[in-house]
Amino acid sequence: MNERTERATFQLQQTVVDADGNVVVESDPTELSLDPGQTLKHDQAVEVGDPQLWDLDTPYLYQLVTRITDEAGREVDRYTTDFGIREIRFDPDHGFFLNGRHVKLKGTNNHQDHAGIGVALPDAMQEYRIRKLKEMGSNAYRVSHHPASPALLDACDRLGMLVIDENRLMGINDYHLDQLEHLIVRDRNHPSVILWSVGNEEWAIEGNIKGARIADYMQRFTKRLDPTRRVTAAISGGWGGISTTIEVMGVNYIKHGDTDQQHREYPEQIIVGTEETTTQATRGIYYENADLAHLPPQEDGSSGGNAELGWQHYAARDYAAGVFYWTGFDYRGEPTPYGWPAVLSQFGILDNCGFPKDGFYYLKSWWQDAPVLHVFPHWNWEGREGETITVHAHSNCEEVELFVNGESQGRKEMPENGSLAWDVTYEPGEIVAKGYTDGKLVLEDKRVTTGPSAAVALEADRPTIAADGSDVAVIKVSIEDRNGHTVPTADDLVHFEIDGPGKIIGVGNGNPSSHEAERNVPSMRSQTIGDWEAPPAADTETPVHFEARFDRPDLQDREQARLLLTAIGREQTVTLNGQKLYHKADREAATAEFPMQDLPLRDKGNVLEIDALPFKDWRERETTANAEPARWNFRTPAAPYQRKAFNGLAQVIVQNTGESGTITLTARGEGLEQAQMEVEAQAQDRE
Repeated sequence: MNERTERATFQLQQTVVDADGNVVVESDPTELSLDPGQTLKHDQAVEVGDPQLWDLDTPYLYQLVTRITDEAGREVDRYTTDFGIREIRFDPDHGFFLNGRHVKLKGTNNHQDHAGIGVALPDAMQEYRIRKLKEMGSNAYRVSHHPASPALLDACDRLGMLVIDENRLMGINDYHLDQLEHLIVRDRNHPSVILWSVGNEEWAIEGNIKGARIADYMQRFTKRLDPTRRVTAAISGGWGGISTTIEVMGVNYIKHGDTDQQHREYPEQIIVGTEETTTQATRGIYYENADLAHLPPQEDGSSGGNAELGWQHYAARDYAAGVFYWTGFDYRGEPTPYGWPAVLSQFGILDNCGFPKDGFYYLKSWWQDAPVLHVFPHWNWEGREGETITVHAHSNCEEVELFVNGESQGRKEMPENGSLAWDVTYEPGEIVAKGYTDGKLVLEDKRVTTGPSAAVALEADRPTIAADGSDVAVIKVSIEDRNGHTVPTADDLVHFEIDGPGKIIGVGNGNPSSHEAERNVPSMRSQTIGDWEAPPAADTETPVHFEARFDRPDLQDREQARLLLTAIGREQTVTLNGQKLYHKADREAATAEFPMQDLPLRDKGNVLEIDALPFKDWRERETTANAEPARWNFRTPAAPYQRKAFNGLAQVIVQNTGESGTITLTARGEGLEQAQMEVEAQAQDRE
């Protein structure tokens, strides 16, 4: 767009730069002209020879640099677009292909919500969460149910995570289509995005002709903006409407319909599980405590089934492109099946801190190739000696053998996409699982009966962060016994102190019924001093006078007070108990504040007087009617950060304040050996 007042002639040139900053290809400069206020859309094409492809494990990114120079050759504007080169294809009989290679979509749904910080995630938190999901073997992410944060898509581009990018609301008027267009135009250069979702669970229309027509219209609208990607909509119980017209059928929960029948009746349609039930649970809980909303792993979750049943269904069907579980992380709200005091959902494969639940290891076993072995539950069951405890193992080893205090409980063959269990008699000590493949021992995992809480341990997700005022380190807090084992039932209260160029911006622990403060902020209150009646605005001669009598205010614990004064005239003088605070001050200087400890206050009967001449301007005299000549402002500093552990763990999120240096976090608890750790904040090179 030409924002000048005269016609402008300029040159447009685009350059493709590789990840090392080398120029790959450059377009020839194109000369263009625009009248004042005119907008022009101009297409240019360049060819990248033998490109490095963007893929899940090698998410290679290029940059497209667009430059505008004026007639004198001076650069007047520049815009950089990150992009990747890859090929995606959906086949109705064989699912999804990336760069010609078949890829089963192994995904999660997620709300943007994290312990300690809520929905306002610093950009670095997006990367932390994507890395957690990839650690499980996940390769796909459905943004539920609104357009993604640009920082989230950037993280998916950098780390190699496929994305279903979702529109908020279905409809065909401008309100709906403008939002859909904004989503697509904004996000279509992200290589991570593989599907546009035009809606989710529109119960009133998803199973009828109205929904079918709306979906068809939105699908065609989307294709005009981006013909390179397919379109989906997530459907729950209302099959037979949207599901007849949408090109990628999004199945929300297999309990609602027959995917095999849908494939037979619509053989050209792609099918993907856009939502499926996880093994609903509270991290580290194995027996229900409804009063605390603590939920053991569910065989039949609130939306039907569990993670094993869902994965077995989609893994067995070549036509199914994959599945997205509800959800990757716990989030605030929807505390199904509980009410108050529950404040978090329990659908997550990880809790809202990103600590894995046991179901994490089931999916990790079958979603990636590295050997996995995870045995549970913990082995701290004081008072249950002699009772039967069911021990489970998630693994992709061919066989697993369980030992209790050195005695074998049997060696079992691991069913494909399954898990194993043994009923054993509880005795304090240890349980050890041994995994075998091709008859050879591959892995061991064990749980021990720990001692009582003895120490705090701290572990950062990375040792170095950027000194940019926004980067964060995510600190894992563990309660350990004397032997360094995490105590799986510990709920010790831990206090935190921080030094250096960092600040704590939130704490959490994954407890779905915890009401502890996650962010500590200052609190404020105020109190008016005296009664004020302003003189008439028409009075330009009579001196302005205010007088108030008051006692010294009582302060609450840790509270600080300041006296705030406002200008009610010119050449203003203020006295307190006969002592001048200032004399004949102009309007700017008269608006002042004084710490209470610096004032000549009495316990009782303080006298504050303000004398001034009327303002010369009518409007200024008129506004004094709404003024408060004097008031107290009370401020209580933010409380020091603290958090109880939940089943042995808690989390602290530390953000850089903008300076370089060493950030030191100290953690203390009553009767616990303290812990201290350092994170380096380093200045980053600027391009």
